[in-house]
Amino acid sequence: MKKIIAALILLTSVVWLDRVCHRKPKFINTLIYATPPFSAKWQPPSLTPEEQQEIDTILSQPFSYLDKGSQAYVFESEDKRYVLKFLKQHIYTPNSWACYIPFSFNPYYNKYCNRKKKKQAAYEACQIAYTYLKEKTGLIYVHLNPTDHLKKTLTLVSRKGHPKSIEIDKACFLIQKKADLIYPRISQLMEGNHIDQAEKVISSVFSLIDCFFRLGIYDNDAKVWNNFGLIDDNAIQIDVGIMKIDPLRALKPADPQEKQQIAAPLGLWLEENHPELLAHFNKLLNPSQL
Repeated sequence: MKKIIAALILLTSVVWLDRVCHRKPKFINTLIYATPPFSAKWQPPSLTPEEQQEIDTILSQPFSYLDKGSQAYVFESEDKRYVLKFLKQHIYTPNSWACYIPFSFNPYYNKYCNRKKKKQAAYEACQIAYTYLKEKTGLIYVHLNPTDHLKKTLTLVSRKGHPKSIEIDKACFLIQKKADLIYPRISQLMEGNHIDQAEKVISSVFSLIDCFFRLGIYDNDAKVWNNFGLIDDNAIQIDVGIMKIDPLRALKPADPQEKQQIAAPLGLWLEENHPELLAHFNKLLNPSQL
């Protein structure tokens, strides 16, 4: 009986220690600092002196908490022109020592393997966006490895207004131009009777969709109402975290049904809010019917 009690106490202690060691960390270090090891695969091309100067200037100002998504914490620059997206690191790390026991029937191991696949996909998506769609995503820089060349301490202001200094070289992040959402911008233009400019915004949305087809981009969460934005009234994709590319798709004609599926919510919104723009929308959606 004593042995059973001792075994139970030992088991309870191990489980408790495991939970303590693997509980969700408090913001900031463990949440956003890059997890080793360094991988050349995630290293972007070397910066030109002009690009380095631009990044230094952007990172010389404080950034305040703006939002969070499933993959990143988002902070807005003091001048309101840029966002920093810190990729969450804790969602990819082991949550138990049992993760390292490689048996197919081990749920902790299977969950950890799935986390590693998700990290691979997220990092690949960032690389695709930065390499092929820099202008179409508003990306200025991606930093997916721990480095030592930025040499900056950045001030982040929390949701409650508390400042926190971080070593930016250690973090995984994207620098992106801040975009306006499309629906409010169209409404703003229509309130000012700028119909021609509103039509140009709609045209830029279709131009972005066509660009995806030309490059073979797919499975990229192309939602016009919340994942497309505008920079100087030109459409970009805001969230790049699940983007994939297939060169073979680029060789095929654009799928009209897929294009319809992406654009349909915009058409429904225009029909309800600004029906005078529907003719222009339909002309772009079905050019062959003109």
